[in-house]
Amino acid sequence: MSSIVMLVACGKQEFGPDGQKKKGELTADDIVAVEKGIAEQRTVIEEAKQLKAKALGGDPAAAKRWRIVTSEKPPLDAADYVLSRVKSSAAISAKAIQLESIRKEMRQSGWESLRPAWNSAKLGDADAQNEIYDFFTQENLNDDRRVVVKGSAKEARTFFPVVYVLPPSELAQVDVLSDSRHLASYAYLVDLFWTPPAGPWDPFYVEGRYRHDGVEFAPRDWLAKAATGDPRFKAKLAAVDFVSAKDDAERIRAAKALLSLPSIRPNLEGRRMVASCLAAIYCRGISVPVDLSKAADIMLSSGDNTLIARGVKLVCEHNLPHTQRGIQSGHESEGLLYGAYCKYGYGNWHRDFERAYFEYWLFLWRVNGSPGGDANFARMELVELEKQLSAEQIVSLQKKCWIWLKKFDQKSPYYEDWLAR
Repeated sequence: MSSIVMLVACGKQEFGPDGQKKKGELTADDIVAVEKGIAEQRTVIEEAKQLKAKALGGDPAAAKRWRIVTSEKPPLDAADYVLSRVKSSAAISAKAIQLESIRKEMRQSGWESLRPAWNSAKLGDADAQNEIYDFFTQENLNDDRRVVVKGSAKEARTFFPVVYVLPPSELAQVDVLSDSRHLASYAYLVDLFWTPPAGPWDPFYVEGRYRHDGVEFAPRDWLAKAATGDPRFKAKLAAVDFVSAKDDAERIRAAKALLSLPSIRPNLEGRRMVASCLAAIYCRGISVPVDLSKAADIMLSSGDNTLIARGVKLVCEHNLPHTQRGIQSGHESEGLLYGAYCKYGYGNWHRDFERAYFEYWLFLWRVNGSPGGDANFARMELVELEKQLSAEQIVSLQKKCWIWLKKFDQKSPYYEDWLAR
């Protein structure tokens, strides 16, 4: 599906989306780039129109191609980017109007729409069926980023990028019977200070129900179809069932299903959630004997910083054999991993309690008081560090953190920059 990323520079209209000062006018090269983007987009639109007619007529191959074409990065984005780097003028306004007209035609041909994926899914496309599942379990549909209520969308907050939003015409066709919700990270399943509840493991999980084109369904229905048609989705389905299990018997069945599948592969669909579930299975001995070494290996090779941090903790506290893994860059979850590395002196890192405190503290500031499992992990790690410090040292560290944050205007530089200042 299409991705929509909103770039906003409030009060800084003189700067483009890349942070550079806008140019005064279009250059000859700019004009060539804009016209090229428009020409390429028109070609793709014509292809989409032809595919749409065949797809709606029941052609599976055309339906799949229609879904792919309308989900790829539009050539028109390049033209948009060029215009955004030039100061406003009559010429720019005229081009912007032309681009918006083309985007309207794109929407009519399937872009920013559920229709291509929905149609392909009904014709047996496993990737499309999985896409439907992901769409209806995306947080942006029902949390504070973007809410779908009675067929209309309302913006709750604007500081998060909008991943995907149905246009009003599509929303009118989606009847939200009950929302489904997921946490962004399932790494908390392995936290030793967290006790699994008697009911579903994920207290935020609700199996949602929707109606679209007269079809009533739960998101899992589509994922089950995808898993039947393509083995890549079997582990993801088992992990969803493990997380949403209503009792121990359901949880054990899901655990056995996960354990019966091949080992985690780098390109496995839902890999991080699957890794979290498998790590929890071996940590807690669900349908298998407890095996902390196996759990640690799964966590350290998961590719998920939040899970790797827990793997570091498990390895160091239980003196388990391990192979050091690299940090997965990106997102604020790096802070959890840096904190764990510094707290335990993992691998080539030196033990540094002050930096570990700083990383966990910064992580909590960045997630803005989130009640999720990763925030709880950071809080518990801070508590453990504070047990080794006097009250005066704790106050001093917290003051340093706040002073640093204020001096840098909340731009969150690296720890080395903080020390240098």
